[in-house]
Amino acid sequence: MYLSYVLYMLSKLVMFPYGMIVYPLAFPFRGIIRKNKKLLFFLWVVLDDEEDFGEEFFLRNKKKNFWTSYAWAALRNNCWNYHRLFVYDLVVPKRAVFPSMRLKWRYWHDRTDRWIEGWTVNQGDSLSEKYSTVGVEYLVMRLPYRGKSGMKKIFTYSFAGKKGIFLLNIKLGFNDKGEQLFDFKVKLYKKEYTEHWENPLHK
Repeated sequence: MYLSYVLYMLSKLVMFPYGMIVYPLAFPFRGIIRKNKKLLFFLWVVLDDEEDFGEEFFLRNKKKNFWTSYAWAALRNNCWNYHRLFVYDLVVPKRAVFPSMRLKWRYWHDRTDRWIEGWTVNQGDSLSEKYSTVGVEYLVMRLPYRGKSGMKKIFTYSFAGKKGIFLLNIKLGFNDKGEQLFDFKVKLYKKEYTEHWENPLHK
């Protein structure tokens, strides 16, 4: 469990610069590459078959061109097709609450008048200590594969808290989608309260 996770993360260290370098070569021929996936596998892994230019939130005020695609598929979601090869299709009980889903800083984003979850985008105009969920959790579980026999042992670790003058969000292991994570975010702590605003997630 831990060894396969570490090996995958080490491979990502290699794939990240590979994707940044190769993506400009693959982008103009992405249609051909997808039709010949097996033959051009070394190019296919750097693409994102789900989104060439990014999801709606990412495309806001952006044009669908190479630079937008590069920012999405080579920088933000580097080698996404490669990443998807190591996602496990597991049956997750509805009652299961992964630490990576629960522990988070919350921010109030005045410009869009909506809540943004800090563990996802790590941004916002002011921090809400009232609605943030901080702490540390570690969980190990066995989950069945979807559509086939067998069980997969996974672990998940999450930390959201303040260390000195910094806010930290750390996620390791697996999330509820069967993806393997290594997420580390740090931000200078600025004590601001938004308790007078209503959080729709806490109605």
